[in-house]
Amino acid sequence: MLRYIKLTLSATALLLTSACSQNELQGEVTVLRLGHTLDTQHSVHKAMEYLGERLDYYSDGTMSVVIYPSSQLGTEREMVELLQIGSLAMTKVSASPLEGFAPEMKIFSIPTFSAITNTSGVY
Repeated sequence: MLRYIKLTLSATALLLTSACSQNELQGEVTVLRLGHTLDTQHSVHKAMEYLGERLDYYSDGTMSVVIYPSSQLGTEREMVELLQIGSLAMTKVSASPLEGFAPEMKIFSIPTFSAITNTSGVY
């Protein structure tokens, strides 16, 4: 899992730095599209808005994030498919839709160990 997180963060950093260097030469703004299924009042959505603000600040306006909340672009599975074809730069999905793309993600759908072993009813 830690390896997967490191790989994802490395790929994101590589994407952002390569896009930034190309835009500085062209004078264009790179727009990253981010989709999710959460409400606009959800704390994760607010964190995504903050991400957009920070990206704009640190890229000196050469990059921006457009957020599509509340399943505007489809279900979680459809958004993962949009990632695959390059129509979407980022998404926030739960583990279960990823099982169809990476069988290793099934580990996150297993019930917790304490629920299996604790038969006393006291938690």
